[in-house]
Amino acid sequence: MCKIVIICLFSYAYIRIISANLVCPSQMASTSIQRNPGRALSLQWLLWQIAVVATLAVIYYLIAGIHEGYSAFLGGFISVLASGYFAWKAFSHTGARNAVRIVMSLYMGEALKLIIAAVGLVVAFKWGDVQPTATFIGFLVTYISSIVIAGWLGTHRM
Repeated sequence: MCKIVIICLFSYAYIRIISANLVCPSQMASTSIQRNPGRALSLQWLLWQIAVVATLAVIYYLIAGIHEGYSAFLGGFISVLASGYFAWKAFSHTGARNAVRIVMSLYMGEALKLIIAAVGLVVAFKWGDVQPTATFIGFLVTYISSIVIAGWLGTHRM
């Protein structure tokens, strides 16, 4: 139980850092959001992913126990961490003059997202006391849900 509390605290700190860089959806009138509305959308996307991770971890905890719940949470957290980096990198540049920078940041963001996910899973399996099936399911469900959430947010704009 202590591991889940510690990871929840780190998750909260991570979201606070990301939200400081991406700007909250409630600040839609600010000029930075008007220039880059993708920041607010990506923050909503990350918050939905965190909700999926928390829900999945609780379901695993109730069905299979604390160890599997922790493993599912860790797998989902790795996916959210990688997605958060991509969101930060993808929306770091705006404007037509920065078209080359935007494309480069998208490619670099995706490449480093894959590296972060791979390193995170390796570290979890090597030094973490995790159950592999629950960790992979947590990672995959969060990753697949991020695609579904992105499609849903794209059709239901703020």
